[in-house]
Amino acid sequence: MVWTATISSKGQLVLPKAVRERLEVGPGSKIVLAERGGHIELHAYGGDFSRWYGAQKVKGPQDCDAVKQASRKARAQEVIRESQGD
Repeated sequence: MVWTATISSKGQLVLPKAVRERLEVGPGSKIVLAERGGHIELHAYGGDFSRWYGAQKVKGPQDCDAVKQASRKARAQEVIRESQGD
């Protein structure tokens, strides 16, 4: 299947209904965009931040935004591994 979408002046992309249904996403859902082999892949984000509690080894107070970013990156990498069948 091939779908097209238009990017708005604000850089927003509206996913076609068929894509939203296939990914099982709706308003407020998160998706993961992964670049691989010169292509961008879309994956439904199936986890939440609490799932990663303890995944980042830290000493003392940390920058919450940096921890969130690292957790998002780790989740994106997990999605890529899962999609590759590893």
